[in-house]
Amino acid sequence: MRNLLLALALAAAAATAACSENTSDPEATFRLFVEKVQQRDADAAWELLAPATRERFTKLVQERSEASGGALPDDPKQVILGGAQLARPLEKIEVVEEQAETATLLVTAGGETDRVRMVRTGEGWRVEVEAPTAPPAAAAPAPAAAEAEAAGEEPPAPQR
Repeated sequence: MRNLLLALALAAAAATAACSENTSDPEATFRLFVEKVQQRDADAAWELLAPATRERFTKLVQERSEASGGALPDDPKQVILGGAQLARPLEKIEVVEEQAETATLLVTAGGETDRVRMVRTGEGWRVEVEAPTAPPAAAAPAPAAAEAEAAGEEPPAPQR
């Protein structure tokens, strides 16, 4: 999950920003994504994610929100910004592979290096992030469990 947050925190641009800013280069697009996340510009960051990433995150966030009884937000754009405080200054970005439709970057921030996949779309390069595979219930304790925990009681057993 930490790598996902790091990738999201590091990785974005809004429709208006994407039109006016250079997304014809994978490295420049990634830097723009990071800038938008750090500025807490959710719309711009969201538009810099690949369409498949936006689709996966929308579904995942909605499932987790429903599973939490509404305790978790259902707006995927705001979930992306949830990791913004984790965004560290970029130290280095290296394009290690670039093909016609995909590129792989090695991104170093805060002394850690992660691979970031970029995909080319009709609008330019976009950040591709894999959604976590944990089941929605693992995202947060159910409201009853959270209340029991807060009261110092044993949480109720999960219903099956």
